[in-house]
Amino acid sequence: MGHKGQIPWNKGKVSVYSKETLVKMKDAHLTLKPMMGKHHSEKTKLKISIAKSGKVSPNRGKKLSIETRQKISNAKKGHTPWNKGKKLPQLSGANSPNWKGGKTSLNRQMKNSIEWKIWREKVFIRDDFTCQKCLKRGIYIEPHHIITVKECLKANDLPRIYDVNNGLTLCRDCHTNTHNWKTKNKIYEGD
Repeated sequence: MGHKGQIPWNKGKVSVYSKETLVKMKDAHLTLKPMMGKHHSEKTKLKISIAKSGKVSPNRGKKLSIETRQKISNAKKGHTPWNKGKKLPQLSGANSPNWKGGKTSLNRQMKNSIEWKIWREKVFIRDDFTCQKCLKRGIYIEPHHIITVKECLKANDLPRIYDVNNGLTLCRDCHTNTHNWKTKNKIYEGD
């Protein structure tokens, strides 16, 4: 069952098994009975059920609330009093073996933050996942800053970046027609 036109990996190689062993292996393989079209017995179903009981998280498949995700984020940062959040300075930042000279742009750092993701989700929920210009729904949407991130950074007004009232839900077509689309990739790099 190799690929057409390709030589099998074992062509011309001597088998490590004796002929009798190969015949036994072939016979054993032919006597296997696959489960296709058949059902487990009640006894087997009970064994499977007992083996799996208690191993699956009760929250599996459920989406965490925004508040819970914020709490988890703060706990990871070490901002809560019950979590010291100790870091190993000898392995952090420039001392890390994976350090590549601080290549991650501010743009990427912001968009990977939990604050950005929560802001984005709150804007979408407030606008009912509908483009606020063409009023289309069920298409790819993006969050748009009314007052750009670049302007907020220049004015040192960081809370406004994550302010829901500074956000707007737009579809890709409407977003490309906004005032800062052409400079979007240069927003956080400076002038």
